[in-house]
Amino acid sequence: MNWLDERGRLAVAASCALMVTLLGQQHASASQSGQGRLTVVSHTNRSARLLFTATGLPAAATVDPASATVEFDGKPTTVTAARVGTAGAGAVERRAVLVFDTSGSMAGAGIAGARHAALAFLASVPADVRVGLVAFADRPRVVVSPTSSRSKLKSAVDRLRAGGETSLYDGIGRGLRVLGNTGDRALVVLSDGADTRSRQSLATVTSALKRSRVRMDAVALHTGASVKTSLEGMASASGGRVTASASAADLAAAFSAAARTFASQVVLDIAIPASDHGRTAELRVTLESSIGQLHAETSLRIGGTSVPSTDAEDPSTPPSPQKTPIELLVLVFAALCVPLIALLVAVERRGSPQGRTKRLLHRYTLKPEGPVAQNEAAASGRLGGLTSWVLSVADRVTANPARRDKLVTRLTRADVSLTPGEWVAIRSIVAFTSGALATVVFGSLVAGLLLAVLGFFASNAWLSIKGRRRLRAFDEYLPASLQLVASSLRTGFSLPQALDGVVREGLEPIAGEFNRALSEARLGMPIEDALDAVSDRMASTDFRWVVMAIRIQREVGGNLAEILLNTAMMMRERAKLRRQVKALSAEGRLSAYVLLALPLLMSLYMFALRRAYIRPLYTTGLGLGMLILAIVLVVAGMFWMRKVVRVEV
Repeated sequence: MNWLDERGRLAVAASCALMVTLLGQQHASASQSGQGRLTVVSHTNRSARLLFTATGLPAAATVDPASATVEFDGKPTTVTAARVGTAGAGAVERRAVLVFDTSGSMAGAGIAGARHAALAFLASVPADVRVGLVAFADRPRVVVSPTSSRSKLKSAVDRLRAGGETSLYDGIGRGLRVLGNTGDRALVVLSDGADTRSRQSLATVTSALKRSRVRMDAVALHTGASVKTSLEGMASASGGRVTASASAADLAAAFSAAARTFASQVVLDIAIPASDHGRTAELRVTLESSIGQLHAETSLRIGGTSVPSTDAEDPSTPPSPQKTPIELLVLVFAALCVPLIALLVAVERRGSPQGRTKRLLHRYTLKPEGPVAQNEAAASGRLGGLTSWVLSVADRVTANPARRDKLVTRLTRADVSLTPGEWVAIRSIVAFTSGALATVVFGSLVAGLLLAVLGFFASNAWLSIKGRRRLRAFDEYLPASLQLVASSLRTGFSLPQALDGVVREGLEPIAGEFNRALSEARLGMPIEDALDAVSDRMASTDFRWVVMAIRIQREVGGNLAEILLNTAMMMRERAKLRRQVKALSAEGRLSAYVLLALPLLMSLYMFALRRAYIRPLYTTGLGLGMLILAIVLVVAGMFWMRKVVRVEV
């Protein structure tokens, strides 16, 4: 009984061992069956050419093209198979790009091993495969475009040098663009560290690999687990694999194995039944190899374009090129400034010369220009119907007298020959044009809205800057002009004649403003009121004092020339003191500018180069709260520092 029990236990153990062995063989067969990749090279309504690529085979493994079978929607079909490069195989365009890490961590043995690995790849890859080389450090660069010249490639490999940071994802993206869209394409990537510099994210590159149907094999040189996981994710999306290398000396073997993938490729020509035109069919290819059966599947749209295989979702489309910060600045300038410049030129040149002259002469009349006159001027300018409608709407927006007077003063101060309605129309059209252009260029409605707001306020800022510059020029030339007026008064000229002498000297903007005041005086306005209007229009405190002195002299008498000379001397002393204060406060103002610009510039820099690092700041609740608080503190600090460094003289 004990003997039978012992024998029974042995039988059970043997049965379990047999089952485990069978399950292991089935698992191995299943794992090996996933080692094939199928690409549609070309097809017509009656035939198709396929390329079968066996990946991950051992060094001594072989593939038997004669054993190829193809199932067309589950039914066998006629097939002719041959290894690429042999008699009977059709021509297939094949390209490969080596994407090498040349960052500072590769210095020494790493870069030497990379050179040796590249030479081993070139020695093993078939001669018809066009090979290119992309190196990435701080940024990716194309060392050699895909070429059949092995000597050119070897010379470029010898020139590889290590230095800088690691832009792995950008390097892979550049390699995809170099490969193009047609034929059999493969990337062979070498990296020894995590990405630290790329503008593209891991998800973006993985998606691009999946769409492009490019096979990516990667070699990880003594990298961490996170880096290897990233490489495995990208390789899995493209039907490739990742090989870990503990030392630079092992790189050559890994790259030789990647090159052998091209040597095992098989071309299959199949017949398509005539009745299947216009539908999508499923293809399944099976080949025998020295390690077992290899399978691959794909879809084919008969009579149309090919459908990507199961490991690719969309047709081959290269990833869109990433813009550099300089390109982004150029695009922002185009979206913001070009509409402003174009529309200003268009409005300035609109209408007949007579209509423009009438608008300019309005400055020298006492009659205010109302909405009716504006509409008549617009009609006489021979504008198109749409432009006339826009200007009429803008005139109604500025119909409020207070708003119109304020805009007229600002436009006159900046010496802009536009009416309030025209200016409002320009600001609106610039905002719309900037937003539309930004939406098209950046492909984002949010960017379009942001640029529209910036365009609206940029036009207003341009008007303010132009007005401030004209005011500074007015105050700068005022003492010399007063001295000239005083000299004319001493020689016996009247005040209007002395002012006319300043006009003839042509010191702008004083000459233009004095000319307008004299024109108003000739039309009946008292000269003091005309000069007072100049001080209000230019917002010049210094000239307001001059007008006050002239009024007092007209009422109580006195030597006006001496008064003007004393006023000019006081202005020069104030200007001298103002320049001294400006020089003494320069360090504080510069510090304020740096402190205010630093957060903004660093945010733009991180957004352009390390967007994944800064993304939580505007995609999470906590980040948005911190961002709002930072903006409030920066604005408060701006006003506080402005108050500290601003000294009134």
